[in-house]
Amino acid sequence: MPDFKLESVARAICKDGEFDYGCGITEGSFKETYRIAKPDGTRLALKVLKPGSSPERSEREVEAMTHCTHANIAKLLVLAVFEHEGQKYTFLVEEFTDGGTLDSYSVPARSVAMQC
Repeated sequence: MPDFKLESVARAICKDGEFDYGCGITEGSFKETYRIAKPDGTRLALKVLKPGSSPERSEREVEAMTHCTHANIAKLLVLAVFEHEGQKYTFLVEEFTDGGTLDSYSVPARSVAMQC
């Protein structure tokens, strides 16, 4: 079971950005992912990068997302830095896609996805 250590950060981002917080979905080595929604009910994914995570890996992910357009690849909507309790956190907001994580299809699962 994931231990969502960044949940308070995710909730603060939602409050500041006028999103509705849903729940934690999955935790990986570099980030935690949460289900959130716009006020109109549109579901989104909020990814909060863990402090000290690899900036190179995050940059590669963002770079790929900005250049890819495919029905099966979530569109990046927001990339920003948020300060919470004196710490800066990089976060992404993406379209929400059902169906699990890419890792669950390509390599043995390293993280546990939660249903919410």
